[in-house]
Amino acid sequence: MVLLSTLHDPTGAMVPFLHEHLGALRKMYRAYVVVATPATSAEILAIYRDHDCDVWDIGSAEIGTSRRNAVKLALEMEGDWFHYCDADRILHWQMHYPDELREMIETIIPQADYSAIGRNPRAYATHPLVQREAEYVCNRVFALLYGQRDGVLDVCAGSCGFSRRAGALIAQRSCEPTNATDAEWPMLIENCQDYSVQFVETDGLEFETPTFFGATVSQRAHNADNWAARVRLAIDSFEAAARLRRAL
Repeated sequence: MVLLSTLHDPTGAMVPFLHEHLGALRKMYRAYVVVATPATSAEILAIYRDHDCDVWDIGSAEIGTSRRNAVKLALEMEGDWFHYCDADRILHWQMHYPDELREMIETIIPQADYSAIGRNPRAYATHPLVQREAEYVCNRVFALLYGQRDGVLDVCAGSCGFSRRAGALIAQRSCEPTNATDAEWPMLIENCQDYSVQFVETDGLEFETPTFFGATVSQRAHNADNWAARVRLAIDSFEAAARLRRAL
């Protein structure tokens, strides 16, 4: 299993946590590809490199583009299976739910060409209200497009697993510039005949940001600008899924 992440941490908030936990995380994967923004702390990039991670400071504000670059770089590694997760989320996951993460790597991801890894109700409830409300709309509309008229499918958690052949399709056909890739990728693979998609709920993708930036981050999230940004992302996300569904 190859792990791939995007990373943006100019202040170095993750430094003490990486020193303590990155070694254990790194041992769980064959390789680890990190696409970081040029603004990310040089100390952080050095820590990743010291743990034999393949680090590229080519990331940008277009997270979708950074994710595709990470996929393309990961496909150059040996391995049949890949796990994408935002860098802060995967570190939090390993710190707090290592057994669940190990099961994800060893058992769950290899069960389907694409695994949309989401949150169980408890983990979802740990997020700020603005995130829960906006992502619920996205997840509800995605489920409707997917054919589950009365369901909710969590595709907004910033993590997925995929086979090599699914990764090749993502690298070739994905085009969303933002986090809307969370909804684009599973629908892209679903549209391909003989490719399988599964939806997984976890504890480990609970709200990770307070781990690195303190408990008050939830309160700071409650502002008009963040609400507007979250709503725009939700619209972009289910419109990406709708575009692919109409293409069938």
